[in-house]
Amino acid sequence: MPFQIVKRIAIIRCRSWFVVIVAVFSLLMAITVSSFSKSMTTPISPSTRDDNKYSKVNTKAKQKPYRKGIMAVFTDSQRERVLVCKRKRSNKSKTKAEWQFPQGGIETKINELPEEALYREVSEELGNNQFRIVKQSKELVRYDFPSGRNFKPMYRGQEHAWFLCEYTADMGPELHRAVDDDFEECEWVYPQQALERVASWKRQAYILGLQQLGMLS
Repeated sequence: MPFQIVKRIAIIRCRSWFVVIVAVFSLLMAITVSSFSKSMTTPISPSTRDDNKYSKVNTKAKQKPYRKGIMAVFTDSQRERVLVCKRKRSNKSKTKAEWQFPQGGIETKINELPEEALYREVSEELGNNQFRIVKQSKELVRYDFPSGRNFKPMYRGQEHAWFLCEYTADMGPELHRAVDDDFEECEWVYPQQALERVASWKRQAYILGLQQLGMLS
């Protein structure tokens, strides 16, 4: 084979390999640039970036239990009005006086029943437990403590068994005999008026509780 032909074949083969190498290199560069551009144009979601931080906080709060208790809703014989009580404030307190239904915790350590806790708490808070139970809620009603206020740190909130109660004969609250001295006055109002007086962060729970007792549609 003449030398010129061999030389020409060698040149053609070199050029072919060079073309292949250039093509592969160009393809790799294109893929790299595309990936880099995509990473630069895709925004980082704040929720994605901070989810771990906030989920740890929320998980810690959700691990706290709810304090078990009872809620006493006293009604008149016509089932029209309910009894709300105004909490006493200390001289140093700058918060607005709060109205609420009588309530209290269940002594779980002594296996106290909700009905037993109801009569005990009403006696301690209102000074008179001469009443009967008209109805009990089918489900417990919960509310969470608001953040930024000095509530019981070991609990997330409270869950209550709601009771509709009626005083016997002409009986009623006798705050001067109350042991706890929590309330300074009580007043008979319509359910909607009671909702307007309670703290806003309790209102939804009060609506659910009154609905379960048939005092609110």
